[in-house]
Amino acid sequence: MAQTLAIPGIKGEFAAGLSWRTETRWPKPEALRAWSVRGGRWGLVYKTGEGRTQVGLCAPIAGFDRPGKLRSLAASVASQRVAPWRAVYDLGDGRFWYIAVRDRKAIIPDGDQIGTKSDIDRVWNSHSKLGNWNEVSEGTVEDIVDMVLAASTIPSLRDLQSRPWFSAVKLAIAGATAALLVVAAVWGVRQGLGYIRHSGQATKHAAVIVPPRPAISDALARPWAHEPAPSAVFDACHRAWSTQALVHAGWSLTSWSCAVTHDGISVAAGWQREDGLATDTPGVPAQDGQSASASTVTAVRFEGASGLLDAMRVASRKMSAFAQTRGFPITFNGAGQPALPGTSPSVSTSSAWTSSNVTLDVPWAPWLDLKQAFDGVDGLRIRSVSWQSATETWTVAGTLYGLNSAPPSVDGDIRPGAGRSQQLTIQAQAHHGNP
Repeated sequence: MAQTLAIPGIKGEFAAGLSWRTETRWPKPEALRAWSVRGGRWGLVYKTGEGRTQVGLCAPIAGFDRPGKLRSLAASVASQRVAPWRAVYDLGDGRFWYIAVRDRKAIIPDGDQIGTKSDIDRVWNSHSKLGNWNEVSEGTVEDIVDMVLAASTIPSLRDLQSRPWFSAVKLAIAGATAALLVVAAVWGVRQGLGYIRHSGQATKHAAVIVPPRPAISDALARPWAHEPAPSAVFDACHRAWSTQALVHAGWSLTSWSCAVTHDGISVAAGWQREDGLATDTPGVPAQDGQSASASTVTAVRFEGASGLLDAMRVASRKMSAFAQTRGFPITFNGAGQPALPGTSPSVSTSSAWTSSNVTLDVPWAPWLDLKQAFDGVDGLRIRSVSWQSATETWTVAGTLYGLNSAPPSVDGDIRPGAGRSQQLTIQAQAHHGNP
């Protein structure tokens, strides 16, 4: 029976104890639904590090209303050691986890077990007859943490009996209902305005009927005070990434990006055909039918980040120290090119900020354990997070705001003197998928 466990330092929970089967091709939805009736409604399909398709199944787990909140521990770490390999990890409180991986890094039947020491010993002895193994008999939770942090794929569970077309129909009905309500509301407002104008009271009630637009001068003068902290952006993008499938019906994810918008995030995904069909593409297919793209927009209520701004020289030093203390290479490109003699500068000295680029390489997805460190660089605001499978790198783009004068004495306030900012581009070496 599948159970859940939390891994120290990693957000979310993992499921262990799934039943596994290996397939030569990506299974059709009808087959998945049939298997899930016998093996459990929740599960996942993914490709191993050597291209073998695996299906994991389990019954719904108490305490979780959606399977997407759980990730498969076995699928996350199966490629982390040289196959064939098996290991037993002490989880504490008398619980142990057993994993067994053989040909083409596929988890074998009964090769994902969680239970007491005697339960695990029985499975261990049963699998000893399968041949030679690379073995870890006294693994620890710390070993699991290291493997998960180094994983390139951390797939989430899903409901294998769900029918996407049925959800789409429900969504369409909900959308049509909402549209009718909007039309009715607009008609009602127009009728009300007509009555007010007719009675000569439009001026008196205009502020109630149509509220004035909020002033934007403060947002333009102090943009950093109206933009979310780095950790808030990372959390939103992490939630989107944790539910992103890496493979779909013979199509593989090749690129992914999460960009901040004025009212949430916009997620874009690029797909490449492996052995799937154009009719099964997870997005809009290209003309040649070999690639596809998909995009979604999610509403997120971001709060403006608080905190004072540093002088730009201090902010740059903090950004450099952030990289140096962790051994990450960093490159600043400066704050723009100086004007040539006899020409006017491209940006007025009265402008609050200007921009330039900087790059930073880190060995894991930025939301894993770097969120607080990013927040520690005052004036840093994140614009987007993206990933490329070909280079196995993450790229984080943002803006580093700073002042030419001393830091302000009031939160977000600028003392006399022009400020400036640096556009930030951060590249992170990806050892994580769906963390």
